[in-house]
Amino acid sequence: MSWNTPQDPTEPQSKLPFWLSFLLLNLLGNGLYAVGVHCFTQPHNIAPGGLTGVATILNYLVGLPIGTGTFLMNIPLLILTWRHLGKRFAVGTTLSIAISSLMIDLAVTPLPQYQGDPLLAALFGGACMGTGLAFIDRSESTTGGTTIIGYLIQKRYPQFPIGQLLMYANLVVVGLSVLTFHTIESALYSALTIYISSTFMDKAIYGFETRSLLLIISERNEAISARILQEMHRGTTFLNGKGGYHHQEKEILLCVVRRTEYYRAKRIVQEVDPRAFVIVSDANDVMGKGFHSLSV
Repeated sequence: MSWNTPQDPTEPQSKLPFWLSFLLLNLLGNGLYAVGVHCFTQPHNIAPGGLTGVATILNYLVGLPIGTGTFLMNIPLLILTWRHLGKRFAVGTTLSIAISSLMIDLAVTPLPQYQGDPLLAALFGGACMGTGLAFIDRSESTTGGTTIIGYLIQKRYPQFPIGQLLMYANLVVVGLSVLTFHTIESALYSALTIYISSTFMDKAIYGFETRSLLLIISERNEAISARILQEMHRGTTFLNGKGGYHHQEKEILLCVVRRTEYYRAKRIVQEVDPRAFVIVSDANDVMGKGFHSLSV
């Protein structure tokens, strides 16, 4: 897992489109995120991980508004961001956090809070928050908190398992919710919200349709490739390889297909060479002709 901080712009004329796009994406993303917090997680004492989860706990204990609490806890992290991750990224992140705080504490407060089933609140709250975070990520910004910590540690220790660190941080918040709300259900709903949020964020960024990547090792790769091209209209690529045991040169056929096309490709391989060795893995995002555009 890698964390790539945005680079400073070198072309002055590129600043206006970037900041306009930044503002629109942040208003939409933080609006959805705020709806998830205000309408679904807060009324049911669900701490949705990260500093927002800590702010939810503080709101329950001392009445500190969630948006305000999140912003105050992010201040020392923003100082580190300014010093170590670049001025533009620091300014963008500060604006994003400020928009998020205002959305949670002011903009969405007229909306009604859902008082029904806590399970539905966890599901819909996580969906709104995850989709909102995807828009914020697209703006090359973050809502701060553990994400900034991840950037900072990745910059200092590139080999550090950031995913595990963030998981442990969320586990701490889930544990604190048990101590605060005195019920195991709050922790379970929090864990569910975190999972749904991360899932929707990934799907919104990479798409709901997962592709399949096929690596085919066969003596009849030419025939397999010809049928895939003719019957499925999918491109193929021949790679050179060498067996680890006999050190014989091998030809590897690479092909990416939509999930709905996978069984057609599998059938072609079976019909051409039942002894073929096939490796199948998920390809979350595929860009190029026949798939997503390379443009951002």
